[in-house]
Amino acid sequence: MKNKMVVFFICLALAGLAFAAAAAKAEEKGGQEGKAASVNGVAITQEEVNRQMFILEQHLLSTQGTAIRPEMIPAVRSQILSDLIDKELLYQETQKQKIVVEDKAVNDRMDALKKGFPSEEAFQDEMGQMKLSEESLKTQIKKDLAVQQLVEKDIMKNVKVSDEDAKAFYDAHPEYFKEPERVRASHILIRSEADDDPVNKADRRKKLEAVKVRVDQGEDFAALAKEFSHCPSAEKGGDLGYFERGKMTKPFEDAAFSMKPGEVSDIVVTDFGFHLIKVTDRKPERTISFDEAKERIKQHLQRVKFLEEKNNYVAELTKKSKVERYP
Repeated sequence: MKNKMVVFFICLALAGLAFAAAAAKAEEKGGQEGKAASVNGVAITQEEVNRQMFILEQHLLSTQGTAIRPEMIPAVRSQILSDLIDKELLYQETQKQKIVVEDKAVNDRMDALKKGFPSEEAFQDEMGQMKLSEESLKTQIKKDLAVQQLVEKDIMKNVKVSDEDAKAFYDAHPEYFKEPERVRASHILIRSEADDDPVNKADRRKKLEAVKVRVDQGEDFAALAKEFSHCPSAEKGGDLGYFERGKMTKPFEDAAFSMKPGEVSDIVVTDFGFHLIKVTDRKPERTISFDEAKERIKQHLQRVKFLEEKNNYVAELTKKSKVERYP
């Protein structure tokens, strides 16, 4: 269930809450115990840094299958703390500007988040896993929405990107818009490991040879893939989509890029086993046109401009604030 909570917090960010003021005043335990930093006397706790670290780690595991390298942990924690400090500075500015968030907006956002869970019980279970109460989450959402209003009022007004800006970027970076040759292929895989018994390997190869005979006799490749292939792509008729050179194991790639659409290979041997490959389409190398790329370029430039404006805004807030980090 932890993955659901990771998605839950990512959804907060995607909903425009990335600049939340995520920390409340910490209980005093003597000295600076429990505090990671303070912003004008408001504490950011080690617990919140740990929570954000956990969310990041789970996100990396679920999307990339990787973990944060141990030697990178201090730098990552430092960056998380910097982000939380920025968020608190932004929230405190909303208070100075007397930005108001209606309870209805908070409740609507809470209801939308709950809909991502199969039941109220599941939602509460996840809240418990993250050591959050519903009231603390509502407080965070209220702060998030206040900061969102501030960002839209004081920062987004300066984030403007024209078609001319996009064209200048396109012309200055032609290397970004080269699309390599790609093929689309399907395959039927009979899995065999390198250390398999030779007799077992021979049997598996014979099985695929029999499938090849049926393909050559005109039977539907996709239907045979669904019936015989050991690859997860079997449920899609063996379809692997488009790929460029360097994305597949070399014997597979060499075979696929040597074929024309509609052709089926002889048996190809890789570390995964035995394959029949059918190329279904080819796309030659090309340059993506400006018209195709324009909206993506503008979105990229808007993100860059936004970060620049946000950082400048926060820098000005920092000059007027007392920010302390604790070891």
